[in-house]
Amino acid sequence: MIKKLIIAPVTRIIVQRFSQRGKKALAKHQFDIGIFSYHRIGDAVFTIPTVKKLVQNYSNKSVVLFCKEETAPIYRYHFPKLKLVRLNDAMLYARRIAGNVIKQLIYENDAETFLDITGTIVSASSLRFSSAVKIYGVCEPYLTPFYTRAVVHRVAPTLQDIYAEILPLVGINSGINQEAYYQYRFNITGDIVVQPYAGWEAKEWGIEKFVKLVSLLSQTNQVKVLLPSNRKKDILLFDKFAEVVVTESLEQLIKELGNARVYVGCDSGPLYLAAMQGIPTLGIYGPSNANYSVPTGVLHRYIQKEVSCRANEQQKICSKNGGRTCSTVHCMSALTVGEVEREIRQLINDIKRFEKINAEVPSRN
Repeated sequence: MIKKLIIAPVTRIIVQRFSQRGKKALAKHQFDIGIFSYHRIGDAVFTIPTVKKLVQNYSNKSVVLFCKEETAPIYRYHFPKLKLVRLNDAMLYARRIAGNVIKQLIYENDAETFLDITGTIVSASSLRFSSAVKIYGVCEPYLTPFYTRAVVHRVAPTLQDIYAEILPLVGINSGINQEAYYQYRFNITGDIVVQPYAGWEAKEWGIEKFVKLVSLLSQTNQVKVLLPSNRKKDILLFDKFAEVVVTESLEQLIKELGNARVYVGCDSGPLYLAAMQGIPTLGIYGPSNANYSVPTGVLHRYIQKEVSCRANEQQKICSKNGGRTCSTVHCMSALTVGEVEREIRQLINDIKRFEKINAEVPSRN
């Protein structure tokens, strides 16, 4: 609480002061519309429906999107012709305040109007260098004075809807058809693809359980295990049961996920990268609130243990800092291999029924 009381007003003073300096110094706009989306992989996926609506709405204008370097392949996948400006944490002071490199990139790619769907000190301190006539944002409460118009980040799910709240600020309907976004893509010959890791340890189900799960699934299915490059040592745990692929880049990860028949993993970026490509998913949730992020639709399922300390409907993660300060992480440790396997079998049955129904529908051609 003390930290927030100190940081918020100091941050506001810095942003207000430097925003005025930037606007006086710069006057040239290379683009009509700028979108600022500085997120990690999982959250970047959730911004896609909002960015799609913005790009469609401004189809007759020039648009540039500023994003985190690691998420550029996600935006390129959806918007192959969109101008992307790639940023990274090395361009920030103390990983929070934009420095001279970002100042130069803003100067070279400035826009008459900026739409900020990040809404943190990172984006506000970056856009202080812009000479934009108007800046709209979905942001933290203490940053609202910086924007021409702003809406405060709400706490209610879903994450897709939270980012979509910028749309009414510029006169666009904010409704997001989530089931259309997660529309199924037939991939009958693909494998069951498994990725056992997450953003932090408490969100992981456990490598030993994943090994047991893969060994069971491989008895009747083709299974592929994806490992990030920093987990190559775990190849030996899985290679007797399944094909193992070490993904060296986000582009490779997206491609591997797109070839899956079913994806199984914890609450992390790969789950949402698979879903965005129309791949049926089973999400394994623990200390986070599935209501914020789980893909919707008949071919997306999730499993989460009912425990007394789970996140309530107004919390993104549980009160134990998403399990980081929990000594047992019971929500994950109590979830058995048999329970997860049954959910996968049910998902596969759902897929078969869905494919049969759609195969029986006469073509309109």
